[in-house]
Amino acid sequence: MPAQIKKYFIVLILCFEFFHCTAKDYPASLFGIYSDGVTLNTRSIQFAIDYINQQGGGRLVFDVGRFLTGSIHLKANVTLHLLEGAVLLGVLNPFDYDSEKIDRQKFTALILARDQQNIAITGMGVIDGQGKQVARNIVDLIHKV
Repeated sequence: MPAQIKKYFIVLILCFEFFHCTAKDYPASLFGIYSDGVTLNTRSIQFAIDYINQQGGGRLVFDVGRFLTGSIHLKANVTLHLLEGAVLLGVLNPFDYDSEKIDRQKFTALILARDQQNIAITGMGVIDGQGKQVARNIVDLIHKV
């Protein structure tokens, strides 16, 4: 009996190693995503997420820097990994955000994921949506009308 348990244990370890090896890391810079805090990266980040999803999954790795973006949509088998010192920074323009309607309510967010599996946001980095300033900008737009 112990020999059979040992075989199952070895097979289990090999399976974990296989799945670990199949997940690939993609540096954000590979997709022309800039870390200057000024360049709007929404399209580049979304392209990277879509590409990684089409390749079967992996991690989009953000190195040190400030990555300005509007709404992005996570896809199945994609992980956003923010290394320490990386900041995913929400843009201040409210028109750069997408909305999702769920049960007759409208939600706006920096990161959206609907009906997706095996997604994650990992790492020691920071997500700063700048929500207060975006809300102020929305109020300013309403008062201008």
